[in-house]
Amino acid sequence: MRERMLRLTRDLELPDSWKPPLVMPVTLPERRSNDYAELAAWYGPFGMFDHVRRLCLSNCREVLRAKYAAAGERITEKQLDDEAHRHEAYVGFLRDHLDGRILYFRERQKMGFGD
Repeated sequence: MRERMLRLTRDLELPDSWKPPLVMPVTLPERRSNDYAELAAWYGPFGMFDHVRRLCLSNCREVLRAKYAAAGERITEKQLDDEAHRHEAYVGFLRDHLDGRILYFRERQKMGFGD
């Protein structure tokens, strides 16, 4: 039994040339219309916006991590997080969804909800 465990451990040793695979960015869902049901699903209570925002931020981190790895540079997680928050894709995502949030609250006001 011990010999078998040692053999399995030896078999699991990774060659020096092995590199971890890059995480492929996730395709983010998009808001398709401005009807109230979809706006509420995105921006209302328990909506998708915050989850998709985090996915977008994660994508930005992975792109930056790959960029620094390819250049052979080191970066701390804090620096990576700060840069991801300033990444053009993340800022664009926030800009696009600001319009959706505004529409959502205007629709709620029309319906008589006092947010």
